[in-house]
Amino acid sequence: MVGDALAELALSAPYTHPDDLPSVIGRAAGMLGADDIVLYVADLGQQVLVPMQGRDQPNREVLDIEGTVGGRAYRTESIVPILRGDGRTQLWVPVQDSAERLGVLRMTFAGVDESVEQAAKAFTSIVGEYVVTKSRYGDALERTRRRRPLTLSAELRWALLPPLTYHSPSCTVTGLVEPSYEIAGDTFDYAVVGDMVHLAIWDAVGHGLLASRIANLLVCAYRNSRRSGGRLHEMYAELDGVVQSEFGDSLFATGVLAEIDTIDGRLRWVSAGHPAPLLLRGTQVIDELHSPPSLPLGLGDGCIQVIEEKQLQPGDTVVFFTDGVTEARSPTGEHFGLQRLAEHVSRAASAGQRPAETLRRLVASIVEHQRGVLQDDATVLLATWHGPPPEGERSQRR
Repeated sequence: MVGDALAELALSAPYTHPDDLPSVIGRAAGMLGADDIVLYVADLGQQVLVPMQGRDQPNREVLDIEGTVGGRAYRTESIVPILRGDGRTQLWVPVQDSAERLGVLRMTFAGVDESVEQAAKAFTSIVGEYVVTKSRYGDALERTRRRRPLTLSAELRWALLPPLTYHSPSCTVTGLVEPSYEIAGDTFDYAVVGDMVHLAIWDAVGHGLLASRIANLLVCAYRNSRRSGGRLHEMYAELDGVVQSEFGDSLFATGVLAEIDTIDGRLRWVSAGHPAPLLLRGTQVIDELHSPPSLPLGLGDGCIQVIEEKQLQPGDTVVFFTDGVTEARSPTGEHFGLQRLAEHVSRAASAGQRPAETLRRLVASIVEHQRGVLQDDATVLLATWHGPPPEGERSQRR
């Protein structure tokens, strides 16, 4: 059954119009013995699950991520079965593009056992990548994910964000930006190259389109330097120089450039006037990773102050963040603060939350602290080293 369903997706892929994704997925899922099939995707703010409407499908209601069955499947990244009154079973299956959460797929079966759940899981794992691949050709997915219009600065921001979550046996990386519909100067990037994980987070000065342009330039310059084999000191010099040349001496960005060697767990980083990352070990934040700050990008002479190093232990998580997190103010002027941030990630670790869910809840807490009105962009990036990869999976590129 799984083979037939996947063959249907594969054979229809070259000719599928992006707007027909729900219909094609529904037809393929029917080959598993499922009916009443609905694909839901999370909105950009990860507050609701929105049904992706096909041309020939009825309207469905939007589901809250908190307090619904579909939301539980999304939050926990696990299948949730629900026995209906007619004796049939609904399966709510998380839809992911590799490790990045997209939404959930609801399918109803006459009966469900372990083999049906495994078939549904295998099918849905391909659905996630199929949706992302086909959506590059149209706006069906992006239009569904938007509950309100994006600002132009946010459009620029989302266009260059990497997948929000990556996972492998040796590391997990996940990030999130807020306000999702108006984000401007905050951003992050990462890449897994050989046995090295490259990480960066930035906070460009100002607000709106100008800040977003600075951030976009930083991302592209970082990728250009990284893809040319640049190391941390070379990346810093490249980014510092390009911001100066394009925006003069009055505009700049703070940031952290970092790398984790997945073989030995060695973390190296340079701070460009940015808040110090936190180190989470087990369920406790044990350290602030301070370093003598180099000048913000655009204000220096291309020379870094120092490259710091830290030996990680398997399971350690490094928490990178912008000042919009800790300096978020309540209506009474109280900062969200470093202690709240540390307590949040510690509680999440104790509860065994998935990293992406940890960030979703953290961002929700920051927004709630400010009663829904953010004074500044807030961005968080988590990187967890699980230990060295298996011997056979290690890269020859060192």
